[in-house]
Amino acid sequence: MRFVRSMMALLVAAALVSPVSILAAEADASKPADDKTPQTAHDHMAMAKKYEAKAAEYKAEADTHRKMLADYEKSTPAALKKMGRDQWLEKMKAHCESFIKDAEALAKDSKAFADYHRMRGQEMEGK
Repeated sequence: MRFVRSMMALLVAAALVSPVSILAAEADASKPADDKTPQTAHDHMAMAKKYEAKAAEYKAEADTHRKMLADYEKSTPAALKKMGRDQWLEKMKAHCESFIKDAEALAKDSKAFADYHRMRGQEMEGK
């Protein structure tokens, strides 16, 4: 009997504590480590560097797809191109051109964000 009461008390305590700890753990897990809104000039300058790096990555991805498309076009026999029989060339071209367009847009946006944060950082420094 004593064992049953102890087990019931333990189960009730676990039921009361678990939802709270589970919700807290989920909230911490869903929160990125660097989700802080820039507050200082230093924060804005750090954010500008982060966006500059992203812009460079997106530009590199666009360049990679440009090269990939050019290499694929070179490797396709001219006879197949003339006959319009290389379906994969058209699919690859559409894929690469779409990816290039999206990557360039992301690079442009990232550059604009970097410029904004740099301007805000300088503004906060009184420049």
